[in-house]
Amino acid sequence: METLPPYSIMIARYPTMEEFTDTEGYGDEAHSMERLMELIKAVRNIRGEHNIDQGQKIPLVVCSNDLFFKDLVQREDQLLMALAKVNQLRAVNHYERKGTVASGVCPGAELFIPLSDLIDVEEERRRISRNLAKALKELDKAENKLNNEGFLKGAPHEVVARMRDGRRELLFKLEKLNRNLKVLGST
Repeated sequence: METLPPYSIMIARYPTMEEFTDTEGYGDEAHSMERLMELIKAVRNIRGEHNIDQGQKIPLVVCSNDLFFKDLVQREDQLLMALAKVNQLRAVNHYERKGTVASGVCPGAELFIPLSDLIDVEEERRRISRNLAKALKELDKAENKLNNEGFLKGAPHEVVARMRDGRRELLFKLEKLNRNLKVLGST
């Protein structure tokens, strides 16, 4: 029967935080990883807002005057391209929009994704317009109820509170849809 060497991870005691004394040695790496995660999250949010398939490879322009951030983007380009599903990555100081371009922000940078080759812009305009019309109808219903004294007096407080919360969410949704429609431009 084979015996384990005197020290093996299989029989070692699980370390405690008190034993890990070199926490300050990882501050820069932790900060860099947080910045990368924020950038990837912002790219995924842009994808969601503009109905771009999360698996589809996209071009990405990172516009920043922050030298540390630009260096980080260039140094970790392969990681970013894999995790954000990017096929072209550029880090620049200035970006001039040409055509239909979605944008977003993350700490230290503004992000741009040209949309014309990724989505059917006309179909996306129609989809957003349908969603706008539906949200406006829902908002009208909610406001009619909230302006009805009988409803306000007779409904339980929780129901009225949910209706008010729903109204706020609809206003936010309408703002977002209008912003996305504006990005796509008029026909």
